[in-house]
Amino acid sequence: DAARAVGGTVYIPPRTFYIQSTTATIFDLDDGGVTIKGDGPYASIVRSTVTNKDLLTATTTAALRVENIAFDSSAASSNAGMLLTSIVNSVFDYVHVSNFKYAADVAACQLANFYSCNFSTPGTAGGSSVRLAGAIVKNLRFYGCAFGPNAPGADDGVLVDVDTSHTLFSGCVFGASCVVGLNYAATLAGVGHAVIGCSFRGMTT
Repeated sequence: DAARAVGGTVYIPPRTFYIQSTTATIFDLDDGGVTIKGDGPYASIVRSTVTNKDLLTATTTAALRVENIAFDSSAASSNAGMLLTSIVNSVFDYVHVSNFKYAADVAACQLANFYSCNFSTPGTAGGSSVRLAGAIVKNLRFYGCAFGPNAPGADDGVLVDVDTSHTLFSGCVFGASCVVGLNYAATLAGVGHAVIGCSFRGMTT
């Protein structure tokens, strides 16, 4: 709460934190300038044990930074690991999110950079590692990220379910267990899409 009020850093030390709350969202951010920082996604892990809660939500937030941390679920979660709505000028660096229907559910966001992140799903949730939805999404950049379910099933790598503009995937890997690696399901009225130096590994489509 203090970080939300004035901006600042929330440090997650190197251990696994089990979240059992069925009512509260653990990281609920609606103010700018907050950093959530761990000691690496294999050391600082926040793990949900419930099925129906988003782990991190950020709404109408600027200058959010999340780095060196993992968010996952030990339950069959039907929600999102990170629910990002109307965020701008934000950075996600070396973040692992797994075992949610949507590892990252991104709506109406602009000017966000994702570096060396790993987004994965259980494979049978009928979701996607990353979903771009809501109002138009602009100027998102994914550098060296990995997308795909942990096992073959019904999940896509990235589902583009909204018109997007100037979205870049550079040096990313779309895993072999995806049904569709990069699924452009919307009408694509936007411009400036780029997929550069990415690997699509033996998926169905």
